[in-house]
Amino acid sequence: MSEKIGKLKTLLLILIVVELLGLVSLHFLFDLDIKLAALYFIINTLTVYFLVQYFQEDSQNRMFGVSRILGSEAKDAFQFGQIGILTYDENYTITWMSELFAERGINRISKKLTMWLPEVNDLIQGDVENVQVQIDDRTYEIARKEDARILFFQDVTEQQQLEKAYQEEQVVVGLIHLDNYEESTQYEEEQEIAMINNNIRQPVVEWAKNHGMLLRRLKSDRFLVVLNERIFKQIVDERFSILAQTRKASQQLDVAISELRKLSKGNKEGASFSSKTSGLRLPVVNGRVKRYKGNMAEISGPKEAQVISIYDGKVVDVKRNRITNKYDVYVAHGEYITSYANMGTICVEKGQKVARNAQIGTIGSAVNVMTMETEYKLVFGIYPPNPGQKMRAEECFRK
Repeated sequence: MSEKIGKLKTLLLILIVVELLGLVSLHFLFDLDIKLAALYFIINTLTVYFLVQYFQEDSQNRMFGVSRILGSEAKDAFQFGQIGILTYDENYTITWMSELFAERGINRISKKLTMWLPEVNDLIQGDVENVQVQIDDRTYEIARKEDARILFFQDVTEQQQLEKAYQEEQVVVGLIHLDNYEESTQYEEEQEIAMINNNIRQPVVEWAKNHGMLLRRLKSDRFLVVLNERIFKQIVDERFSILAQTRKASQQLDVAISELRKLSKGNKEGASFSSKTSGLRLPVVNGRVKRYKGNMAEISGPKEAQVISIYDGKVVDVKRNRITNKYDVYVAHGEYITSYANMGTICVEKGQKVARNAQIGTIGSAVNVMTMETEYKLVFGIYPPNPGQKMRAEECFRK
C-alpha cells in the first residue's frame, strides 16, 4: 500500500509541474492574469496535498487496525501486498479479504469458505499445516494462523512452474533394441534388407526425431536414446505407440516380400525389359547414387526432386507407411518389378500404365541414422521373375 501511495505522489507531482508550466505558457501567450493563475495554482496544489495526506493517514489507520486484529505478521503481509489474507467466523463464513484478492477480481465475502475451497477443511481441522488450491489460473499455498480464524494465501504459481520445468528437463537415457533384426536380414537379398530398413528401422528414427529425442546408433539393431522427463511421460501416455506400429509394419512387410514376385504375373506392359537392359536414366531427376548394393541403389537428390519410372510398365502396388507417411511404389516391366521406396508424394495409382521416364512422384525425406540430419533419398530396387536370379541395380544405368 505504501508503495502505491509513493507512486501516486510521484504522479501528482508530475501533474503539478505540468500544470505550472501550462499556466506560465498561457500567461506569455495570451496575457493571462498572473495573480489569478497563481491563486488557481495554489488552491489546486493545496487540494492535492490534503487529499494525499488523507489517503496516507487512512492507509496507516488500516495498517494499525490490521496489526491490532490480525497481528504484526498479517500487517506486514497486507502492507507489502504479496500475501492474501482472509478471515472467517465460527460458521466458516468469510468476513474479510485483503486487497490482493480485490486486485485479482476475487470477492467471496459473506460466502461459505468451505463451499468455495473444500480443500481447506483439513487445514482448519489441524490435520495438515498447509494446502494448495487452484483459483482461476493461479496456484496458492494456504496456511492458517494458530488460534485464529485467519488464512494466509501465498501465490506459488511461478514457483510451481519453475519446479515443473526443472522436473520436465530431467535427463532420461534408454536403449532401443530391434528384436530379431539381425536374424531377419542375415539371409535376405539386398533389396529386401533395404525394405526392412525403410519400413522398420527408419520409422524408429523418424519417431525419435519427431518427439525431440537424441538418437545414436550403436549397432545395426541397437540405438542409444537420450530424452527428458517431459518427452518420456508423453511417450508413456502414448503407451509406446511405436512398438505397435513397427510390429504392424513388420507383419505387413513379411506379406509384401513374400507376395512381391506374384505381382507381375501376366503383365504385358514393358515386356521388353530384361536383365540385359541398360543405359537407363536414374529414377531421381538430378539425383546421384549414394551407393549400390546388389539389386538395390540408394539415390539422393534435391528436395522435391521428381521420381520417374525407369522403363515402360504398369503400377502393380502402392503402399503408404503410416509411421513415416512415405510411399512405396512397385512397377512391373513384363515380369520384372522395380520398387521405389521412401517417396514424399505420388502421382500414380495401382493399375495405372506408365511410360519410360514418366513421373510417378517426388523424393521423400529421411533421417540419416548416423548424423541424425535430414536428407532426401530414394531406395530403388529391382526384382527378376526368378527368385534365384541375381541382378545388380547398377547394370540398369550403366552406359
